[in-house]
Amino acid sequence: MSDIDRMLMASLEEIRRKFEANDDDWRYSLLRTVREFLVARQIERRLFDPVQKMVMEEGHRILAARAREEARNNRNKGPRSALWEIAPMAYAAAAVTYLRTTHKLSLADALLKVARASKIKKGEIAKFRDNLSRGGDRVPQTAQLRYDEALKEFLTYSYSQAEALEFVTGLGHYL
Repeated sequence: MSDIDRMLMASLEEIRRKFEANDDDWRYSLLRTVREFLVARQIERRLFDPVQKMVMEEGHRILAARAREEARNNRNKGPRSALWEIAPMAYAAAAVTYLRTTHKLSLADALLKVARASKIKKGEIAKFRDNLSRGGDRVPQTAQLRYDEALKEFLTYSYSQAEALEFVTGLGHYL
C-alpha cells in the first residue's frame, strides 16, 4: 500500500467516525479528503475545480449553521464569543496576504478587493492583520493558527485571484 493510499484510508476512517457521531462537518471532511487525494495524485487542477467549489460551499454552510446555533444558545447571555469571528477574519486576512504575495497586488488593492468580496470593513481586516503580526493578546488565541491554515490552503491549491475572492465572499455575514 502506498503512502497516498495509507493517507486516504486514515482520512476515511476519521470521516467514518465523524459520520457515525453525526458531526456537522463530516461532508466537509470528505470533500477535503477527496481534494487532498486528487492533489496527491497530481491530477490537473482544473479537473477538480468542482470539488474545490463544493469544499468552499460546504465550509460556508457549516460556518453559517454554527453561527446560527451559537446565536440561539447565547440569546440574552451577553456578547457573542470571538470563536466564530476568528475564522472569517483569518480567511480574509490570509486572502489579503495571498493576493499581495502571489498575485502581486498592492496592500490597498488587496484590502479593497477582499473587503468588497467578504463584506468585512477594510479597516477591520487591516487591524486584524496588524494585530496578528504584533502577536500577544491582541487577537484571540487561535487566530494565528486559523490564519496559517487559511494561507496554507490558498498556497497549496494555487487559487487564482477570482478563486481567492470567491472563497472569502460573504464572510462578513458570520461576524
